[in-house]
Amino acid sequence: MGAFFGPIWPRDASSASVLALVRCSDGERYRHRRVVDLGTSGSYPRGVWRVFLLLVHAVTAVAADPVGTPASRTALAGCEQAGTKTGDARAQAYRDSLARADAAISADDGDGLAHFAAFCALGGLMKSTGVSFAMAGQLRRLRREVDRALELAPEFADALAGKGSLLLHVPRLLGGDPAEAERLLRQALAIDPDYITPRLALVDALRARGALDEARVEAMQALVVAQRKGSADSARAARAALATLGPGPENP
Repeated sequence: MGAFFGPIWPRDASSASVLALVRCSDGERYRHRRVVDLGTSGSYPRGVWRVFLLLVHAVTAVAADPVGTPASRTALAGCEQAGTKTGDARAQAYRDSLARADAAISADDGDGLAHFAAFCALGGLMKSTGVSFAMAGQLRRLRREVDRALELAPEFADALAGKGSLLLHVPRLLGGDPAEAERLLRQALAIDPDYITPRLALVDALRARGALDEARVEAMQALVVAQRKGSADSARAARAALATLGPGPENP
């Protein structure tokens, strides 16, 4: 997925990315469901509430990723599955996933995957139910859950990407921090250079601060990786990012 506002909203040409993560049944390998996230164009809250669910890439879990427990893996799988539903059923699926994540945290507060599942589910629920007066409190919890996940697994690329996306797109008044967001996205890419969604989010961060040439380089790298992996969805997202940047000085 994704945090930030949990997983599962459609991407537009100017969006960044997040993810939701789904463990495979053997427990040794899992899929990172790279989810497109938060649009960067448009006024708040519209831009804040655009989020993810798309691009799937099967990868081998790296040592820095939390293994989790059966309970936390089930919670996270439920968050991913919620994105396939619509209307009230989607919101209820996020509530169910969040309840499972909360139960997993209660059983073991040291389960980093459970905290990430809570981050995923709460973000999706916030998107599904819309803006409310409770948003500030929900944002604080989102931040708390992803921070705890990273405290337990500092090199968990999915959580780094999720927190980076959150800080990039949330207004400063509510805790947004574009500079820290860029640092986190770069850290996620240092761990997993082929992770396309944080690279596309980095494109958004660079574009926002006017570093268009560097943004084009990152968007092109995302396209190269997507083509190498044979991911049509990711390639389309990278091309859309390039289109929003316009031609570089070498291609006026």
